[in-house]
Amino acid sequence: MKIKTIEEVLPILGFNGNVLVSDNLDLTIGLKLHLPEVLTCSGEKIALLHDTFHRVVNLLPAGSLMHKQDFFMADKFRCNLKSNGNRAESLTDSYLQHFEGRSYLRHECYLYISILNRGQLKNYLSSSLIFSKRERNSLELQYDKIRELQANLTSLFSQSGIGCAPLTREEAAGDDHTTGLIERFLTLNFQGGEPILGGIDFRDRLKVMDRFVEILSLSDYSHVPGEVRPTGAHPQTGLPVSLVYPVTWNLPFSHVTNQFICVPGQQEVKASLEDQCHID
Repeated sequence: MKIKTIEEVLPILGFNGNVLVSDNLDLTIGLKLHLPEVLTCSGEKIALLHDTFHRVVNLLPAGSLMHKQDFFMADKFRCNLKSNGNRAESLTDSYLQHFEGRSYLRHECYLYISILNRGQLKNYLSSSLIFSKRERNSLELQYDKIRELQANLTSLFSQSGIGCAPLTREEAAGDDHTTGLIERFLTLNFQGGEPILGGIDFRDRLKVMDRFVEILSLSDYSHVPGEVRPTGAHPQTGLPVSLVYPVTWNLPFSHVTNQFICVPGQQEVKASLEDQCHID
């Protein structure tokens, strides 16, 4: 069996500050979002959240990619009350003890924005081994562009009442004592903490450590309903929920959802439409 290390497979060149740089010189930033709890929002509030992400897409420059990733981790509720014989039991304590040991989904949400490389690597390889001043200035402009975009997105989320914190290099890649987000995703280590030793096996079925993995994708627009709305109804209570509820909170096991939106350049779209016109 042919074995490769993670370093050989992952298209990650390294980090420049908190900006991830890929092998193709794509630049990526990450944001950790704190969204409202499920079943706590009215239909109007969910519509406002949907409008916020619509404005986020409008802020993206041409040649960029937005990736929203949600971790849903099956866990048991622990109230962690400290015993104190001198303190009378409060209503809050009774409320927490009522849910002690119950199963629930712990949620983490991350948003990644990538500015895709458009000839930067080709220009570098065709030039001298040392970046020319022109190429260095072009790369610096890209870094300034993505940092400005990060500041604008943070401001937009804060104004909309969504908690937002930039992802640091340590949170993404980890350190000697904690596992990073990349390692947690690759090893399906939903609990965090200590690293898990093992590998990813592609023989017969995809197996990560001791878990078999199922991957489902929806990429063809013909599979999407002809009409969608930002809000739906909870199947049991009828309370307003997001349109993606069936594949997020409604699944009672640990899973990860990924949503991608690519913003191509106008010239690319024009060339694609012209090619389709010639084919037709």
